[in-house]
Amino acid sequence: MTGPDVTPPPKRLHILDNEEIEALYGRPCFTVDDRTNVFTLTQPEKDLLASFTHIPIQLYFLLQLGYFKAKQMFFTFTFDDVVEDVTYLLERYFPETPLPELRILNKRTILKQRQRILELFGYRLCTPTDRQDLFLRAQQAARISSKPIYVLRELLHYLTEHRLVKPGYTLLQEELVGKALTAEVKRLATMLHTLLSSEECVALDLELHQIWGGKEEKNGILFSGGKHGQVSTCIHQRIQAASRSIV
Repeated sequence: MTGPDVTPPPKRLHILDNEEIEALYGRPCFTVDDRTNVFTLTQPEKDLLASFTHIPIQLYFLLQLGYFKAKQMFFTFTFDDVVEDVTYLLERYFPETPLPELRILNKRTILKQRQRILELFGYRLCTPTDRQDLFLRAQQAARISSKPIYVLRELLHYLTEHRLVKPGYTLLQEELVGKALTAEVKRLATMLHTLLSSEECVALDLELHQIWGGKEEKNGILFSGGKHGQVSTCIHQRIQAASRSIV
């Protein structure tokens, strides 16, 4: 092993399958009971609804509110995309009103509604500072477990605990979990570089080479998505062995 450098992952890290991603990020699909629950308004929610004029604006607010209550996220949709929810809300809240022409709201109004909903529930969108804090949390989690799913769950828990709207899945997967795991392997590799002899470094290179299935490597450890556990376990074992030999 010529040094502690670790090359970036050559392919996308895989954590969740498509169904799991949809469950986490997809727009809610309500049952009859679900609609009754999420679209039943508290007094503060009724007051906020009354602050908007015109039925299309109020209707879109109710939809955004209900989806946020279900997923703590916002979604982009048209009235045609959510016909069943629209029909339910018109019958429940505007039964005596002639059916209005439902056109999509302008972006400014949609964002204004979202901000009012965030304020109502004490949530906020992630800022660059929040993302940095999330990365630090991911690094801490990576020191405990090299399993990507563990790090992801820790981040989701952090977001809930701090009442932050989830950033996109790709950002969580690549920019936070993936980079945190890469940083942890680099940290461990640096420790090994100071603990192992040249002969032991060569032996470790061969061991890592076998983990990667015979792939060629350049400048030390080859790193790619899906192998974090094996690599980290291998490095941890070597660090422990080297530490024992020093004591």
